[in-house]
Amino acid sequence: QHKIMATQHAKRQKTGGASLLTNLLQEGSDLNQEVSSLRKEAEDEERRARENATKKLIGIDLGSFISKAFEEGKRNVLNVQQNHGQANVEIEARFGLVCSAGNAVGQSDAPKRAVPSKRGCGAVQTQTSDVFVSGVSEVMARETSETVKKLISQSSGNSKTWRSLESSFSSEDASLRELRMVVSQERGSFFERKSRLGIYEAALPSASYDLRIGISLEETLTSLPNQSNGKLWHTHRLKQRISTNLNFWRIDQTTVTTNSYLGLTTEQAFELARANGTSTEKANKNNPNTSNAEPLEKTAAEALTTYEIEVELLPQFAQKWPSGEMDTKPFIEELARILLALNPADILDTRRDPSIPPGNPELINKALERLRESCKYLYSNGMRRFPGSMPVGFCRRHIKQTQTVSAYAVAEKSDGERRFLVIFESLSSTKMAALIDRSLDVRLVRLTRDAMRTLPIGVILDGEIVLNLEQQVPVFLIFDVLHDGTRELSAESFDIRYFSSLNHLTGRLAPALCAKCPSTVDDDVQDSDQTFAQQAKQYNAERKNEKNTQQTETQSLFGVETVFLVPKRFCRPHDLKPKVLSKIKQELSLGNAKVFREDSARFHRSDGLIFVPRKTSYQAGSDPKLLKWKWRDGLTVDLIVGSGASRGGDLTLAAGGDDGDLVDCSRHIALSDHDKARLRADLHFFAKTTTDTKGVVVELGLDSATGFWNYHGPRPDKAIPNHIDVFISTLLLHAESPDQPEIEYRLKITDPTKDDWNTLFAATLARTTTPWREHFSKTNNRIYWWNKETGMTTWDRPRDLM
Repeated sequence: QHKIMATQHAKRQKTGGASLLTNLLQEGSDLNQEVSSLRKEAEDEERRARENATKKLIGIDLGSFISKAFEEGKRNVLNVQQNHGQANVEIEARFGLVCSAGNAVGQSDAPKRAVPSKRGCGAVQTQTSDVFVSGVSEVMARETSETVKKLISQSSGNSKTWRSLESSFSSEDASLRELRMVVSQERGSFFERKSRLGIYEAALPSASYDLRIGISLEETLTSLPNQSNGKLWHTHRLKQRISTNLNFWRIDQTTVTTNSYLGLTTEQAFELARANGTSTEKANKNNPNTSNAEPLEKTAAEALTTYEIEVELLPQFAQKWPSGEMDTKPFIEELARILLALNPADILDTRRDPSIPPGNPELINKALERLRESCKYLYSNGMRRFPGSMPVGFCRRHIKQTQTVSAYAVAEKSDGERRFLVIFESLSSTKMAALIDRSLDVRLVRLTRDAMRTLPIGVILDGEIVLNLEQQVPVFLIFDVLHDGTRELSAESFDIRYFSSLNHLTGRLAPALCAKCPSTVDDDVQDSDQTFAQQAKQYNAERKNEKNTQQTETQSLFGVETVFLVPKRFCRPHDLKPKVLSKIKQELSLGNAKVFREDSARFHRSDGLIFVPRKTSYQAGSDPKLLKWKWRDGLTVDLIVGSGASRGGDLTLAAGGDDGDLVDCSRHIALSDHDKARLRADLHFFAKTTTDTKGVVVELGLDSATGFWNYHGPRPDKAIPNHIDVFISTLLLHAESPDQPEIEYRLKITDPTKDDWNTLFAATLARTTTPWREHFSKTNNRIYWWNKETGMTTWDRPRDLM
């Protein structure tokens, strides 16, 4: 402001007798220039702040962090092991959150993680003031169970899973800090001393949770040292654990129930531990020094339930490790693989943009003109926005209409970026290709030579950009054709639009494709994996070596990645499982992402299914007959968090309203403390690196099994939240959308009158809730039923199972 005022004063002195109006106009112009200059300075400062903050989050590779911890830990073990007799080495990795000082989970009303979410980062060194809080949310604990099952199925060695129960007490007494009193199903009652030799903590910005590796020496004692007496024991922890051995490591999934006491004697604590923390009366009666009138006083009225995920090196390997008897590389690599599977990290950006903005604004106009010219049918109804067809969520009411054999074609729904591909002519009559998104943003794209040579001007293809995970090249997956270069196809049925234009036998556009398109939904034509792989490698090599020697409108495309055109494969709904769902797997190496793989050209991330009506025309905007189905973890909504949250206030989550206002949805959303801590860290990061005060848009998904919402991360690409209708429809889909087993079973049925899913489901539910169990009598060669609660038997089917 001082700078602007000084400039204005100098201008007034210089103009002397000029008219007041002239001075005011000049001052207004100068003011606009100064404001623009200051705004640019602020933007540059914001960019530098963001870059500096991001640099601190890069970190090192997870495997390197683990190796470093093992090297340092080995030196510590060798230095002290000779003084600890028969002590055993323990190496464990556990998940938790590195929190800012004073804002730890479980210790603060406003917990905040120390680092924000950031894709592409490794293990970041923590600050000395940071606090590591062990434990994960209930949602993470449930997801871990499913991930462990997948790890078992992929394990090359023998795996073993078992359940155990452990009851223990710890003390706040300084002389007993390293001791635990333990009552275990497997090992009986004992005291355990754990001496920490190294704690190595790392924040993992690209993952939901952080990591701590602990290396300790453990000793088992039969009695307390120095005959310690008095009320020494304060914290009781009951651990219900599911353990799984995988090659070198054991994964422990533990539900911990914690009670705190003012102080218990050793006898009281042992008695309570043996009773798993439930029999305080017995503990009092059996202790001669305690009368029945003296209660075991707790410091908290309610027990605290937490969830822990640990990965521990099996004892036979842990004991050999310090001496160098074995190569540590295999079990370090396996630990990194297990940790990334349990705590997925967004290391790979599968949505990179292969397009570039046009250098000449006229190219934007030419591309949009061609879109409107080629899609006259869609624009004839007053459509002014992006004319793409938008699907609605698949609910149970849609099952009957999709069971009809010829009504629908189904394909996997790719996790990509929706675009129109437009072939247009520039001002100098050069054929060019552009991608147009839902905001009508136009960007130029480079296609293969065959595609640019054979695709006629006017072609409009509907599809999405994905990253091919095998060749690491961008692919435009085509799922509809609106114009084939000679005529508009929007008014035609899907079979004519798609198969007639692209099929490998007679399709007009087939020569432009890098993979074959079937001629019908029943055509199983196959591609050679080598063909696509060779093309991808050839174009990548050319791009690295080419030099721009021409001064043309397409010169900016030199060095840009080539996009390959690949048609989607569709099938009939009753072939859904063998032709589509069987080819979608969860890839642990990609953060548990669901991946569709049919051949070399069709290998990408997937998030569901798409059902296309075969007999209707293409409909711009929302199409109630075009259906999309997603797994429940993919049913997410984007809401905005008010700016007050970044200052430590309540986390207000809002959807958009009809008049541009916000609708508060906070009371309908339950977030775990862990997710709140992550969310606050992201808000704090955005507050430091941007001047935008409108709030941050974040992605959330409901975990139906626990009732908690899962925080997926910020959406910096979005400025406004989803409308309240989207929020409501997302909740409805959780109630109305069928699960995968239901959709697999019911879509195999081509006659809706023979659909017996509801009857079978009710019978299955009844069997799980009734005490009656079905058995077979070999003597009488017939079925009978036995009641496990009363012991009764009957030949007649119980009413519960009717």
